[in-house]
Amino acid sequence: IRMDVEGHEVEIISGMLESIKSGLFKPQICFEPHISSYSGEHDFKPILKTLFSLGYKTKFLSSNAIQGTKKIIDYTSVYPKITLKSDGEERALFENLNTNQTIDILTNIGGARTVLLSPLQ
Repeated sequence: IRMDVEGHEVEIISGMLESIKSGLFKPQICFEPHISSYSGEHDFKPILKTLFSLGYKTKFLSSNAIQGTKKIIDYTSVYPKITLKSDGEERALFENLNTNQTIDILTNIGGARTVLLSPLQ
């Protein structure tokens, strides 16, 4: 599933959790996070925690720009697998960040452009 839904990934992923729990499907989920949309009643943290508890992992996470790359490296001490130019920006691709790192980057720290969450196989 590929989404660019301007912060509504909270509702969309939340709506999929029961089907994922029941084993009906376990899709790869790719989306663009919108950190400014996640707060209060629109809290993404518990949704992500539940998704990770159901066997998901962060396969890839890309930074939004050079500043985002620096934020992610400073927070995780993980260096990108590759850097590339996209839309006039230099972005970096990080691989296999741990659950807590991903949750913090997507909801507190920022710097992410796109994330791919995959079920463990």
